[in-house]
Amino acid sequence: MAAEVAAAASVLGAASQAKTSFYDPLRQKISNSKRLEEVHEVLKYAIDTLVSIRDELEIEVQNHKATKRPSKPYITWVGKVQKIEDEVEGFETPYGIQIKKSKYRSFWSRSKLSDKMKEKASVIIHLLEEERQFRSILVDREPERVVTITPPDIKDFPTLQRPLVQILLWLNEDGVKGIRVHGALGTGKTTIMQNLNDHSQVCETFEIVIWLKVSTGGNKGNISTQELQQAIAKRLIRDINGVDEVAKTIRDSLKDKKYMLLLDDVRQDLNMDEIGIPETQGSKIVLTTTTGHVCNSMVEMVIKVGKFSADEAEIVSIFPELSNSWGQPAYQEIFAQSGLSI
Repeated sequence: MAAEVAAAASVLGAASQAKTSFYDPLRQKISNSKRLEEVHEVLKYAIDTLVSIRDELEIEVQNHKATKRPSKPYITWVGKVQKIEDEVEGFETPYGIQIKKSKYRSFWSRSKLSDKMKEKASVIIHLLEEERQFRSILVDREPERVVTITPPDIKDFPTLQRPLVQILLWLNEDGVKGIRVHGALGTGKTTIMQNLNDHSQVCETFEIVIWLKVSTGGNKGNISTQELQQAIAKRLIRDINGVDEVAKTIRDSLKDKKYMLLLDDVRQDLNMDEIGIPETQGSKIVLTTTTGHVCNSMVEMVIKVGKFSADEAEIVSIFPELSNSWGQPAYQEIFAQSGLSI
């Protein structure tokens, strides 16, 4: 019997690299087995093989969990494997009992148990064959549609609410692909963008919203194209293997999507083609800047954010937690523009 099981093992080993029909010898072996011990031994080998394959595939799933997720057929298959594994384990107790009993007194019980084991073995072989039919156990993990920011509420700030409402209206216009929001430091441009990012209309309209901080801070220019690409790729949950492939990877990921690209604090012109941003139907780019002429070729609509009114600045002074939302430099600028002192 050991030699026969070893032969079956070699067949199963080849089957992992060959065609489904190579499982037929094992199927035939189970069908021809008469003795309970023989059926149990082959069944045990078959389930161990199936579980081993499942465990190896699970390792692959875990190794790629950052960028990939299990496919639906694979998830279904794993569930079937777990079920049959539990069922086979349930045979161990009755099998042990039958082995201890007289073979002649327990003939019918042994025969019934043997038939049940053969049924389960047939299911196992089917699952082994089914595994060979997977196109892939992994598919690309889809990024979240929107990464929420939870911005400060601007309902009581008309200076910020009006531009937000206008931008939302432009999002419905097919002829508007790019929108520039410009204004002096501290006028709340970033806050408008944050509210835009989290707005329910945006979440319902676009398949993915990508927020990027473009400037390096201070009085310097934009971050590098490579840094922008890395940030976009990270948002898209994509692996980037080389500089030459970055733009193509981004373009391939977005070419069939209706996206919104939010570019905050742009200091210099940007080349969308170099970055890898494709033009797709219904997609929008909204950018903020302190410079009124930046990215002229990208925008059809421009909106300027004015200074806070004295009443609005006073609201901020009454609710100091708002200053934490805007940041201390912007908070100071609000009061400076409004003629108030902190």
